[in-house]
Amino acid sequence: MKYINLFIIVAGLALGGCSASDPVNTVDNDTVEIENTFKSDFGPVWKRSAEYTLALAQLMPEEYYDYKPTEDVRTFEEQLIHVVQNIYMLSSTYVTEENNPMDNTKEDFTKTEIIQMLGKACAYVDVAIGDIEEEKLSETINLFNSISVPRERVFHLMRDHMTHHRGQMIMYLRMKGIEPPRYTGW
Repeated sequence: MKYINLFIIVAGLALGGCSASDPVNTVDNDTVEIENTFKSDFGPVWKRSAEYTLALAQLMPEEYYDYKPTEDVRTFEEQLIHVVQNIYMLSSTYVTEENNPMDNTKEDFTKTEIIQMLGKACAYVDVAIGDIEEEKLSETINLFNSISVPRERVFHLMRDHMTHHRGQMIMYLRMKGIEPPRYTGW
């Protein structure tokens, strides 16, 4: 029993000085401030996630943008375009509530154009999270006309969707013998 009490005291002392507003050191020794609002937390995480996805897009040589490991999956290029389309559709429909800014008329893109499109789509979300009022994030929306969720969930959905396809792109890079950059998205 005395060892349990000692453990509780030591654990309490060790954790007692920590709070949600204390800085957290990342692996790179950069300091990330943890805030207490969704807007202040999501923006920096989205930016790091977007930068990581852009790094993958830049790393794949253009001659492999049409690569796909099997016939029943998207090419590397199609993965990226799908991510861009999803970001614009979700953010314009459920967050900014404006017309989708993506030009869906063009079908053939260069690597440079795709990277620019991805950068602009991610920047669109940066602006959306910066501009949205905190109270609007908790408003209930009808997502895909099938589920009622707080608007905040759309931001999580965009990040999760990008992460899902980014994982596939990492495998494409590895299958081509290209080592992806070290993960930095959290």
